[in-house]
Amino acid sequence: MKFGYIHSSDKERARALAVLRMAAEAMAIDELGIGRIRDAFSNKMFPGTSSLQKHVKYLALMSLVIKKAAEKDLVDLAAARSEMRRVELEMTKALKKNSPNSKGITGADIVGAGEGRYVVYDPAYINFASLRKFGILKTDMSIPNVILKLCKEKPLERKKVDADDTADDDKGTPHVSGLYDCPSVEYDFPKDCSIDVTPREAKFITEHILNAEGTQGSLLHFLVEKVVNQEEFILPQEFNALNVDLNPELSTVYDRACKFADFIYIVHVRYNYLYSKGQDVDMEKEFEELSEKFRASGVSIEEVLKEVDVTEQSCKMFCIKAASCIMNGETEELDRLIVSRERRVKGNRSKINNPNFVYDKNNRIHYRRLDYRWPTVCIFIEELQKAIKQ
Repeated sequence: MKFGYIHSSDKERARALAVLRMAAEAMAIDELGIGRIRDAFSNKMFPGTSSLQKHVKYLALMSLVIKKAAEKDLVDLAAARSEMRRVELEMTKALKKNSPNSKGITGADIVGAGEGRYVVYDPAYINFASLRKFGILKTDMSIPNVILKLCKEKPLERKKVDADDTADDDKGTPHVSGLYDCPSVEYDFPKDCSIDVTPREAKFITEHILNAEGTQGSLLHFLVEKVVNQEEFILPQEFNALNVDLNPELSTVYDRACKFADFIYIVHVRYNYLYSKGQDVDMEKEFEELSEKFRASGVSIEEVLKEVDVTEQSCKMFCIKAASCIMNGETEELDRLIVSRERRVKGNRSKINNPNFVYDKNNRIHYRRLDYRWPTVCIFIEELQKAIKQ
């Protein structure tokens, strides 16, 4: 699947990036089209996060990329983009060189592969939504456009920094402009900078997450607040194993997210059985066992889905009807629904009963519970915890 767009405005670019993100995170592999519900729960619990993110450090580093790129006298958008990518590449070289483990460093595998080569999903692309949601980036403009605007405004801002400003920097006061905030740290890319978060960076990131309008009342805000207060807690590997005391509102959201994950897992188990043409007897057995538990639970998926706002009605109706089939033991109708839904979502790329696709028992489709970007959240929280304890 290939996408492209002609850039004519930041608004159109934002729309194009939204489409690309959906393809990268969900739609390209979402056989039954439940990604909108999954993302609605994810956005409610963990706003500003993405499954593409691997380190929280980038929320501080991208401000420095903007700052360093804007130091040049750039005259057009193409030059701003080129300079941004150059600084990103220098940053990546530093991160790879100075980090004991380069896992999760965007573009680390590309460094040294060829002059000017870099990844398509660069840090600016991956972290743009987070920078906006957390108020680090204060505009809807793309990062290259921010850089270009800063370059054009430079003659108006060139003045001596007084002693008070210098003192503030020593105390760790972030650089603030009308377009973005930047932590008061400096790195000489590519000579220094590792992926480890410093206490000053952690303070900058946590303050933005906690103060951002779009994070209030979220599970992300709750966890980051516990980090800042240095409360001891351990995050489980699995999303549905979280063991912390939540307030009633968060508890309801979390409980319903877990229930939806359990339900759609049953549907995906049945999907794999159908895709295997009835040959994967393990899927048939697991489906029967899980269906029995689901019926005993009395869970109402219709009530669960009231927790999130999903405008795409066919997705909600599929889930409600599928849950009814499982609850009433109407397996044949469930099978018909699954086949019909996949054809609607995937068209001629549907896998069930398609001779162009071969079922692989060792690579089952969606054979895991939804985690709602939980791995990303765990990384963020653990890295912030480590930094604040220093």
